[in-house]
Amino acid sequence: MKRFVLSREQLYERIWSKPLRDNAKELGLSDVGLGKLCRRAGIPTPPQGYWLMSPGPERDRLRVPPQKPGPGDRHAFEFRVEDEDAVTRAESARERVRDAMRSAVPSTQDFDVAARLIKGIRKGVSSRTRDERGILRPDAKLPIPVRVSPAELDRALLAMERLLVRLSSLRVPLEQHLDHAGLVSFEVEGQKYSAWVEEHATRSERPLTAKELKEKAADEARGWKYYQRDRWINTPSGKLVLKLGHDRHDSPRRQWGDLVEHGIEDRVDEFIAEVFAFATLEHAEVVRRNRAARQRRAVWLRELRLKQREEHARLKVRELLRQAQGWGRAQVLRGYIDAVRRADLASLQAFGSVSERENWLAWARKCVDVIDPIASGRAGKAPAPPPLRSRD
Repeated sequence: MKRFVLSREQLYERIWSKPLRDNAKELGLSDVGLGKLCRRAGIPTPPQGYWLMSPGPERDRLRVPPQKPGPGDRHAFEFRVEDEDAVTRAESARERVRDAMRSAVPSTQDFDVAARLIKGIRKGVSSRTRDERGILRPDAKLPIPVRVSPAELDRALLAMERLLVRLSSLRVPLEQHLDHAGLVSFEVEGQKYSAWVEEHATRSERPLTAKELKEKAADEARGWKYYQRDRWINTPSGKLVLKLGHDRHDSPRRQWGDLVEHGIEDRVDEFIAEVFAFATLEHAEVVRRNRAARQRRAVWLRELRLKQREEHARLKVRELLRQAQGWGRAQVLRGYIDAVRRADLASLQAFGSVSERENWLAWARKCVDVIDPIASGRAGKAPAPPPLRSRD
């Protein structure tokens, strides 16, 4: 997947240079999605029939000049476009899975595995308690793969059973949650997914009661705004949606819903084919991210090693100066020791005899040999390179 950023001016010029559908394909969006993005950002788009006109002054008069961005308008837009090679591999994976499903015949073991998992799912909603939307509540704290009303429970379980049977017949590894028998995940192209069925609810505003109408009239007479308690009525829609997420049950990455002629229980094969195609695209994106991360790390290591070499060079110069300073001090001390040796013993009050002076001279020479890098053997030695520092 490729990412690039366009400014408001660049996006405006692009929108007015070719039809919206062509731009949407290049930007990785649908024409409807690109139109919504432009409307939200305050970027004018060509009117209907603009591209049917021949280029010339008449068409140019319809061009709306760009507006200055408002306080909340965006100044830059990031787009993500699927790599053509990844799209081709995803299409190949989709066709390969479709061919495999035509020839794959579920075995008794596949049905047994699905039946055991469905039993755990059904057990998770055995209490039949409902939430404010009329959707069944799970008995445990963990979510369950069906979030539907009691009327649609059997159809949702049928869709899940067909899905699990198909995945098992394709030898896709199924993993059951350790603490909850109804939670099932599966792995495709190295990516871990979970599937669940959800029923959306429709919301309508209920009419006011006589008491509430009276309260509303009183509040409006005082100039207040009336607040209606429990104003919304949520009703299960009866339409099921089969959703796909990354081993969790609250962030779907893809979803398939009921159609007029086919419910989701009849679209399981289509769902599985699209899962394999989507997993191929995600796998390609993971590979691209890992490659980019390795490249960033390589650049970071090169910069780090360059800093290490520069610091090592400074340490070597510092050590050279230290050795030269030690050698200079040693020369001064040797001159001083020779002067003490040649001086008249009577003028040196610290020494009572020649032997005492000789002992002191021997000790002083040893001290000078330690200071002198040549005598001590430290001359020319360089310090060890500093360790590589972490990112922090």
